[in-house]
Amino acid sequence: MINLLPSEYQKQLKREKSWRLFLLLEIIFLVFLFSLSLILLSLSFYIKTETRNLRLLEDTEKESFLKTDLQKTKEESIFLDKAISKIKTFYMNQPDTTEIFINIFQTIPREIYLNSFSWQKKDSTVFISGFSPTREALLQLKNNLKRNKGFSRVEFPLSTWQTPKDIYFNLNLELKTLKEK
Repeated sequence: MINLLPSEYQKQLKREKSWRLFLLLEIIFLVFLFSLSLILLSLSFYIKTETRNLRLLEDTEKESFLKTDLQKTKEESIFLDKAISKIKTFYMNQPDTTEIFINIFQTIPREIYLNSFSWQKKDSTVFISGFSPTREALLQLKNNLKRNKGFSRVEFPLSTWQTPKDIYFNLNLELKTLKEK
């Protein structure tokens, strides 16, 4: 094909074509930039939303962890309080054995020796067996035990009183202090 247009006009047409091409490329570039900015803006919103959600999730996890930790601590505290209360109740219900021993041993005269000592906690009964050189020392022991306010019943078998010297005796006591508790 032969171009019959004047050269000036051909140049002008070429410039226009170049200009249109430039404008078209410019528009494409601007659309690309606009699209890119929209994509980056939406990406920015997405990232901000995700970080906010992650922070909220982290905060709720921390709160739930603190609540569960606090709940565990509270449950342990309640458990320990109950255990301490049970231990305290147990020890409060226990008789003071040193008081019982002191109470019994203060009433025994010096010349009397004990062979065995047995204490039945359920019925507050004490069984004692021992040796007394004389009947008078054994009678003094009996009187001391009867005068003592810590004992409600003092029993000696009759066979104990038959021998005047070198007496092996058995004796049953009932504790008042334990019965009152």
